[in-house]
Amino acid sequence: MDERLEEIEKIIDSFVKKRHWEKYHNPKSLAMSISIEAAEIMELFQWSDNKESGELVKDKEIHANLKGEIADVAIYLLYLAKISNINVLSAIKEKMAANEIRFSPENSLSKDKK
Repeated sequence: MDERLEEIEKIIDSFVKKRHWEKYHNPKSLAMSISIEAAEIMELFQWSDNKESGELVKDKEIHANLKGEIADVAIYLLYLAKISNINVLSAIKEKMAANEIRFSPENSLSKDKK
């Protein structure tokens, strides 16, 4: 496993264990927490169109909030992977390999380019 990811996983694990939160961090609760935090990301862009959303990330306050919410999603996701015995990097590589087949470049051109 990537040493940087392993380091982050140890930080998360230590944080959870020091607070005795393992009993709360079950797959169902973590999955719900991922969804809740992802919804908080969506909330940042809720009333903006595509162009405006690109501009919003340049705003210092929005950027700081986005950074925090992305971290929250990643923390819950990595802990869910850990307790589910899933190697995140391997899972991503496997999924991208499957996506290469499922969404071949030849079949994935947008309609306005065809």
